[in-house]
Amino acid sequence: MRPHPISFLFLFLIFSSFFVFEAKAQQRNIEEEFPSDIMIYGEVGVSIGNGSVIVGGGVVGSGGAVSVGRDVSIEGDVVAGGNLWLLENSLVDGDVTLGGRLFSRPGALINGNLVENSLLIPEVVLPEVQAEPGNNDLIIPRGRADYLREGAYRVIRIGRGAALKSLGGEVHADQLIVEQGAELIIARPTVIKLATSFTFHPGSKARFSSRDLGPSDLKIFVSSNRQNDLRQGVKFGGLVSIPHGVLVMYPDVEAKGTFLALKTVLGNNVDLEWVAEEVCNPLPEICGDGTDQDCSGADLDCADADADGDGVTTRAGDCDDGNASINPQAVERCNRVDDNCDGVIDGAGSVGEQDYYPDVDGDGFGDAQAQATHQCELPVNFTNNNQDCDDSNGQIYPEKDEACDGVDNNC
Repeated sequence: MRPHPISFLFLFLIFSSFFVFEAKAQQRNIEEEFPSDIMIYGEVGVSIGNGSVIVGGGVVGSGGAVSVGRDVSIEGDVVAGGNLWLLENSLVDGDVTLGGRLFSRPGALINGNLVENSLLIPEVVLPEVQAEPGNNDLIIPRGRADYLREGAYRVIRIGRGAALKSLGGEVHADQLIVEQGAELIIARPTVIKLATSFTFHPGSKARFSSRDLGPSDLKIFVSSNRQNDLRQGVKFGGLVSIPHGVLVMYPDVEAKGTFLALKTVLGNNVDLEWVAEEVCNPLPEICGDGTDQDCSGADLDCADADADGDGVTTRAGDCDDGNASINPQAVERCNRVDDNCDGVIDGAGSVGEQDYYPDVDGDGFGDAQAQATHQCELPVNFTNNNQDCDDSNGQIYPEKDEACDGVDNNC
């Protein structure tokens, strides 16, 4: 008996769907090293606003429909657990695998294989992330610069024209706000876990300071607080440039603006209106920071403004290029200045440190038996001498009047 032709067709669809699934599943495992493409993910569905351009990546709506607006270009595959809606003049330059059907408007085009009613839709599981904010705020005043250290904060706010450089590790906060013209600089691998929102104002940006950082070296999570049913807000009002990073956003997120990232993962019911361009998007060049902003293939050498020899550096660089005595090779001195650009003012071992001794009884004389501490400035409850023979009694110290009481009052 000859097999019915429909049997061959059925087997072909099953196997072709299987191989499409295998290819997608390998790319969608976000617990592994992130691939160097852009991926837009929605657990329930994905909505892409009009005029968006997705270059070098794909779209996954594993639990629902994918809706693509007018004049949208997607260079990559599309996977949807439900239907795919393509509006006028939208283009998918890749394969399409659907659990439902394709609905397209005039001018819409798919340059790849189309599989409808597939039972093999890859499932992507977002990592369970919960932010644990602290009680203190980190506020960088307008035009100032500071370091972001590992820890828990309530609100992190970078003022207008200010800069905040991350020294790596895990940072927890309720909100991260980057005001107009401000910079978030990533110097070491960083994980930022936010409970409520991640806001960039017009003209603000985030960037890496080293080519040594890879796709998984920056992870920004906006976690969902299911107990309080908080609505998450992630707004991009300006240019956000994180060419090696990954952004994970949870349910009901609104994103507007231009976001440059290798990896973007979006949660349920995401309304996305943006342009995700190629990773190398020409920007004004910043010399000596190890980043090729203008896509010329190399970083621009800096003029050594203060002639201290560090105009071109692969490290964090000169923290004050208007002062020749301040540079990464300088000797730290007791002058209330960060001479060697290590982020610590008058740190341990600074030239000019004084010996100070504990003065427990507060009589102005230090404990004769205690070891000296070496610091640039006098600490609280210390003094600059060690002449007190009994630092537990404020009535016994040198220069004290001697009394006939059987006690050495003046040491």
